[in-house]
Amino acid sequence: MKDNQDKGYVIILCMGFLIIAAALFAAIFFLHHIADYELPKYAQIGSFLGGTIGPIFSVAATVFFIGALYLQRKTLESQIGISKQQSFEITFFNLIKTIGATRNQKQDTFTNYLIEQIALKETPAFINYTNKERIEYLGKNYDRIADHIKKTSIFTVSTASHSLYKSFIMTLRYINENRTCINSKIYIEILCASLAWDEIRFCIYYPILRPNLANDFALVKNSNLTIPVGSLYRKDHADWFKSDE
Repeated sequence: MKDNQDKGYVIILCMGFLIIAAALFAAIFFLHHIADYELPKYAQIGSFLGGTIGPIFSVAATVFFIGALYLQRKTLESQIGISKQQSFEITFFNLIKTIGATRNQKQDTFTNYLIEQIALKETPAFINYTNKERIEYLGKNYDRIADHIKKTSIFTVSTASHSLYKSFIMTLRYINENRTCINSKIYIEILCASLAWDEIRFCIYYPILRPNLANDFALVKNSNLTIPVGSLYRKDHADWFKSDE
């Protein structure tokens, strides 16, 4: 839309220049082809210049004035845009600092936490599994485990983990609210880079396992997170996100 407006103003300005050029060319042409014995016709040329070219110049001047106002407005909009982005970045990086401070607190390992609540009760040998094996187990049994958690409402996490989650959602929501004045993809990537993948996995799955956080999951799902498939429990879970990978 803005590109079309810009083209329109350029066309108008070009027309203004063409009008002036055409008027000057006509005047020069007439003067050049009038012989000395046709001097009385100079009076007619003067009337023509005063009555016709004068208003044309006025129209052209008006066009240039409108163009100048438009350029001034564009400059002002650019300055406002820069100011909004600077204001956004101050708040954004303060939120990132909050996430960093939260990460320094002791947190649950999300995968291990799920296993402690469900898997260990049915497979005691899990205590000796590697983290990779635990993730694979959860991937194979995710639907059953998730359904059980939703029905029994037993899923709880530590205060530190919940604070990390709230800070993540708050930052993501702030980015989403300012999409019109920033390149949201860059800031989402910065946000994800500030967390370990186990923490991002927690922020993705936690609102799914808690039905009362459905709005949070909708926010996460529609934020175009670029998530490596290997960081999720199952490959088909990547379909939840509009990811580039």
